[in-house]
Amino acid sequence: VGSRREAAAVAGAHGRDADKGAASVNAYAAKGVLYVDKQRYSKGEAVTVTLERGDVIAGSIASINSLEMRLHEPATETTHKVYLAHLRNKKATIERQPGPPGAPTS
Repeated sequence: VGSRREAAAVAGAHGRDADKGAASVNAYAAKGVLYVDKQRYSKGEAVTVTLERGDVIAGSIASINSLEMRLHEPATETTHKVYLAHLRNKKATIERQPGPPGAPTS
């Protein structure tokens, strides 16, 4: 394996995190869209993020980049950073909040 990217691809292909040996989640961002396993999340979508310690953050996606997603929580007017690495190693999980009937899901 020649590069870090290739090493990451090999580790991802085996579904294992090299450091922990635990199964990992495929989470990455491309062109401002967040992909977590087979789900796709875009800026403005209402989501719920649950952290490993039990905290739950409900809000809308304010921005997405290659390292993190920023989540705006309207109840407290707070913006939270959620690192994609935490989604990958299951320190955080993300779920789409149910929308109105007939709303598009991707």
